[in-house]
Amino acid sequence: LRDPHNVTFDLSQLFRDITFYSVGSLEKAIRSHEQALLIVRNINDRLRESRIIGRLGFAYRSLGKLDQTLECHKLALSITQEVGNRWNESLWLHNLGYTYRMLGQLNQAFNVYTEALSITQKAASQTSEIKNPDFSILTFTRAIRARQSTILGNLGLLYYLLGQFQ
Repeated sequence: LRDPHNVTFDLSQLFRDITFYSVGSLEKAIRSHEQALLIVRNINDRLRESRIIGRLGFAYRSLGKLDQTLECHKLALSITQEVGNRWNESLWLHNLGYTYRMLGQLNQAFNVYTEALSITQKAASQTSEIKNPDFSILTFTRAIRARQSTILGNLGLLYYLLGQFQ
């Protein structure tokens, strides 16, 4: 077995490729991600564990299994909060909001979208406190703006769906 970190990365990339480029292979993608999950749990890499669980949620969503999606994203959020990664916390809150909206739970969606927006706005003013090795500060600033606009757009849709036009 190669370095577990590299194996995890390889399996995670495989999952992402299969999920987004070959919808007919979602079950294979889920199996690959479950393998990656076993590895990251074995090496106690909680941040990667949260990412893999969250991506499992995306696969379940693609299969229309929204209850499983919800559980995966709740678990990913919980782990992310445990490790203190606020940037990913806002991501999983946003994804929870989307899933709640798909389930027709609009008030719950509104609550988690609002929380995700609050965290993202704090990130915008405290970029030095948000540690994310995947981004440079410039790229991270752009990512913050993109996430803010996505969350605001989803909140706007919720206002519409709730009949709140003011």
